[in-house]
Amino acid sequence: LLYRFTATWCAYCPSMTTALEKVNDYTKDHSVIMQIHGNDEFAMSAMSSWATDIYNTQGYPYCDYSLTGGSTKRTVNDIQRFVKDVLYTYPAKTGIELESSLDGTRLTVDLGLYIKEADSYRVTVLLLEDGIYGYQNGGSNNYEHKDVARLALTSMSGETVRISEDNQIWT
Repeated sequence: LLYRFTATWCAYCPSMTTALEKVNDYTKDHSVIMQIHGNDEFAMSAMSSWATDIYNTQGYPYCDYSLTGGSTKRTVNDIQRFVKDVLYTYPAKTGIELESSLDGTRLTVDLGLYIKEADSYRVTVLLLEDGIYGYQNGGSNNYEHKDVARLALTSMSGETVRISEDNQIWT
């Protein structure tokens, strides 16, 4: 999951969106982008405190420059290399499968977790929305905002999932 802390008033954010979309194409079977807006019309109030508490964000937009050794230069190749390193250095202990459907106003979400190691886990499920058109500094007045975190379907601190045996599937 590639978190991106952004805002509509950020002039540099459209170029980072383009870079992350290229990274996502490269890692499409292994990554999802989530746009977390702050201090704008797409902001989700619970996300701001969550981002500050979990990631120690200083404001919006925010980027953890430690990912590239403290450099502020963020290229597609830098991010692709980082994601590739993470995939091979820190193999996943879980696999996630999610399917959602909307019937009128009823949203149904089916979540499946493959859990390699018995333990307690916390799962947070957020609704991401694509195709939101609106202003974006550095973009246009009709810029398409994608992968925007819009609604928490669970508590922001996550729901506890306890698995007592290795290699279990939880739904």
